[in-house]
Amino acid sequence: MTVKINWLQREATDRRRLFYFTSPDHLLGNLRENKIKVSEFKKCNDVFELASVELKDKQTRADQQAWSEELSRELGLICFSQDWRNQLMWGHYSKSGKGVCLVVDVLVEELQRVKYLPRRKTSNGVPFPSSSDPAFRQFCSQKSHHWSYEKEERLFVDFRSKGVFSTKDGRFLQMGDEVQLVGFINGPQPEFSAKEIQKAYGRSLEHFQCRAAFRDFRMVVQQNKKLWKKVQP
Repeated sequence: MTVKINWLQREATDRRRLFYFTSPDHLLGNLRENKIKVSEFKKCNDVFELASVELKDKQTRADQQAWSEELSRELGLICFSQDWRNQLMWGHYSKSGKGVCLVVDVLVEELQRVKYLPRRKTSNGVPFPSSSDPAFRQFCSQKSHHWSYEKEERLFVDFRSKGVFSTKDGRFLQMGDEVQLVGFINGPQPEFSAKEIQKAYGRSLEHFQCRAAFRDFRMVVQQNKKLWKKVQP
């Protein structure tokens, strides 16, 4: 029987269906508490985060540093992808395919699509935008074209917002409002079975396991359910 994945395309007009790659390390605990990790700008893996403009003079560099430090105390972000098939995403963000890709619906009005730049922009002496500036989200969603494979869309999260809380493992957003979990894709070398994942979440979810394609460099559905991860005895 063919594994159907048409549910990946469903979305309401006010929400977009996106993909969130995560390692297995805290997966079950996060699902039990229905939470998703909020990244901090200063801990992002792009060393040019919040620095998409040229910083040629000392004053501009000082202004950018002060601005980014203040911003990082107030806001975080959750990074989603438009594509679950990219092998690099599985390798970089799901512990080489041992984790999962969560399938989520995110409020469209809260999302900002990342723009990938061939070169850094000139600052032209324009002040760095505050979070209330209409140009803020777009300005903070510019990255080098080298990252374009991620096809990223961002959700900016105010640390003071309802539903945001801190633990010893960092800051998290309670899922259910801005972000709704609708299913998951188990990696090609999963640490947990689908049954274990659904048990942690507390209810059934649409899901399937993926594998490396035979003809090209992408991930596809593992149609043979006998090869899906089973609960260890």
